[in-house]
Amino acid sequence: MKWEEVIKSVAAIEAECPDGLWGGSGVVVLDGSYVLTNHHVAEGASCGYRVCFTDNFEQEPICEFGAEFVVGDVAHDLAVIRLVDDTGRYTSSGRVAVPIKDQTPPLGSELTHIGYPGLAGLTLTLTVGRLSGLTDTCGENYLGGSYYKTDATGGPGMSGGGVFNSQGEYVGTHTAGCESEEERGDYRLV
Repeated sequence: MKWEEVIKSVAAIEAECPDGLWGGSGVVVLDGSYVLTNHHVAEGASCGYRVCFTDNFEQEPICEFGAEFVVGDVAHDLAVIRLVDDTGRYTSSGRVAVPIKDQTPPLGSELTHIGYPGLAGLTLTLTVGRLSGLTDTCGENYLGGSYYKTDATGGPGMSGGGVFNSQGEYVGTHTAGCESEEERGDYRLV
């Protein structure tokens, strides 16, 4: 997949929930009408969502769509929302869904994280790191499941953004950052 298409498939998500306003990122999947994100970005049916896209790194995204919560998995911090138009009908983003690589990349692989951290404006950010291992803990907290460790950096709004291998295939979702005393540094879990 061409990187220009990968960039266009990454969404900014704004969630208005009973407990406040939240933001994050997501990736277009399936037929182009679904967006995969983190559960802590799309918490459920009680929230209202706006989904925004851009075609390049210099432009802020345009919020063209609403969305409805479809399903979420708290344990793995994943959720799916479905795009709706201004009349409430399901609609397609018109963007290419990213190909999903259902295989753990080899240790040392270059991983590209793309999302909207909201730092210095709401434009896309791309950061690259290497896969340094797998973990199921974040400091002293057990996370459940297996997560990739990488040295790529990101901000809070990167949550839900895509993590891609060197061929532009989706390999994971940017989930969390934590500090591990044993490893003396930050690592990203996807």
